Amino acid sequence: MAIEISTEELLNLCSSIEDTIGRKMQTPKDFKHLSEEIFNRVHSLISPSTLMRLWGYIESDVKPRVSTLNQLARFVGFRDLQDFLQMDHKNRQSSVVICRHLNVSTDIQRGQKLRLRWLPDRVCDIIYRGNLYFEVIRSEHTGLKKGATFMCPLIIEGEPLYLDNVVQYDIPGSGYVCGKRNGVTFNFLTDADAE
Repeated sequence: MAIEISTEELLNLCSSIEDTIGRKMQTPKDFKHLSEEIFNRVHSLISPSTLMRLWGYIESDVKPRVSTLNQLARFVGFRDLQDFLQMDHKNRQSSVVICRHLNVSTDIQRGQKLRLRWLPDRVCDIIYRGNLYFEVIRSEHTGLKKGATFMCPLIIEGEPLYLDNVVQYDIPGSGYVCGKRNGVTFNFLTDADAE
């Protein structure tokens, strides 16, 4: 089954994958390495030749399969291709607005949930508990564990996120930085989103 994905969207997905592994896809050896990394991370086998076709390294008229694109989106930390495309679209829209931000004291209410993402494949779902405090309700590939609490007054998209008074395993901590190099993205979650 093929999916309609624009050239720009495919390029953005490929670019996200390269950012995730810190390597440009330029040689057959690069594609072999990527195939192995995908298998190690998401337990899905995508052949180097399929990856070469996606990157345009070898010419092909064959459209990519939905299952292949879903696995690639999972590799960069998204649920599936649809999730990636929605976030990609939001990022393109918000790039026009300088400093999309969330002032915690005025822009969020107790009990609301957020999803934070940062490279290479970090995902952290949090719930606002009030008084500038959040609790981690789900975490993938981060040093923050489920149940950890922290204080955060402001979230600015595309900038590093500085957390204060991090408490994990009943051990008081100090600070934690999310997205030190490329910043974080955030979006509000519905109960259906937060699984």
